[in-house]
Amino acid sequence: MMERLSRQISETASKQITYDVNDTQNLGEFDVRPGVYSRMIFLMYTKDVDGTKSMSAAVASMTLLKVGPRIINVAVYRNSVRQRP
Repeated sequence: MMERLSRQISETASKQITYDVNDTQNLGEFDVRPGVYSRMIFLMYTKDVDGTKSMSAAVASMTLLKVGPRIINVAVYRNSVRQRP
């Protein structure tokens, strides 16, 4: 998945960009009512843009909602960027 993301972003930006996931942690479920399932995760990833690396942390939640016969996927995230020396 990260290889595909890296390739698509590199093509769009017209420069070499590579993403690599370093660590993920499941922070747990927080809403498991009937018709609703929500989970929160923490992840660390590295972004390399033409040899310049930066490490980022993100917290994300993923919710699946059952609305009638449909299932809706809602994803929300927040990034924090830190430059690597």
